[in-house]
Amino acid sequence: MESSFRERLDTGLQTGESESWTAKARREVSLLGQGATGFTDAARTAIRQHPGETALKLAGSAVAGLGLSYLCRTSSPLSLAVRVAGTAASLSFLSDVAVRGTSVLRAMSETWQSDENWQHNSSIMKDNLGRFAFDTALLSAAGLAGGAIGYKRFSPWAGKVPEEFTTRLNSTGIRQDYLDGLQPAYHSADIAYNGTRHLSEYKLSLARSGLQESIRKGPTYGEFWKQRIEAYQTANQTRIDAPATMKKFVFASPTTRELNSLSKELKRLGQSDHFDENVVADAYRYLTQIRLLSRGQSL
Repeated sequence: MESSFRERLDTGLQTGESESWTAKARREVSLLGQGATGFTDAARTAIRQHPGETALKLAGSAVAGLGLSYLCRTSSPLSLAVRVAGTAASLSFLSDVAVRGTSVLRAMSETWQSDENWQHNSSIMKDNLGRFAFDTALLSAAGLAGGAIGYKRFSPWAGKVPEEFTTRLNSTGIRQDYLDGLQPAYHSADIAYNGTRHLSEYKLSLARSGLQESIRKGPTYGEFWKQRIEAYQTANQTRIDAPATMKKFVFASPTTRELNSLSKELKRLGQSDHFDENVVADAYRYLTQIRLLSRGQSL
């Protein structure tokens, strides 16, 4: 392995002269890559040889995530997740790389100078950076789990979904005002798709343009709910649980999940450079499927 590595670097060497800096840089990058390959070994060692220590790390990180969720209880879930992950990475760095930082720096320095101790330095990087990567992933997962529990327990708006959001749901669980907003698109699609035999090209062109404009400007079902959430928070000067709201009204039901998917496809058509008969046919099909969904009929 050592000889093959040297062969790959021969292009960066000149006979009788110093090694080029590009060859040294490639060797450093390769050394860092060796460190990344140590993740699996670090995981195996932690689970098989140090289960008690690994369990303590998990518990400590979960408690830290729980504590952060209390201290940051007015933060958004995303902000809390970023802080927990950052804390986990910092703890992992302090416990792994910082403690063994001298050996890591020495390995990188020696590798920059030459590849004579490549195998030894590669092992050092695998042991240290691999363990750092594994510990970061482990602590982040435990911290995020603790943070999620704490968010539900401590956040003043966790689970807060305004009752007024349910007032305009139809019998299939879809907001009627979203469906109402599709009416211009329905009208244009009907003309553009069904009027090809008896309308002039000029009127068909107007209908196609109107259809494209309607679906390009219109929101997807997920975007519609994000707009409702933002508008409510602004108007009432308060915060609500946006992820819980999105889950309840967009992702919890197979009907609304399918509607969100169809609305995304419809939106994509609106961005088409060539809004021809084929695109009109696809838009008409998606709109028809949305109408069937809204009536509780099978597609």
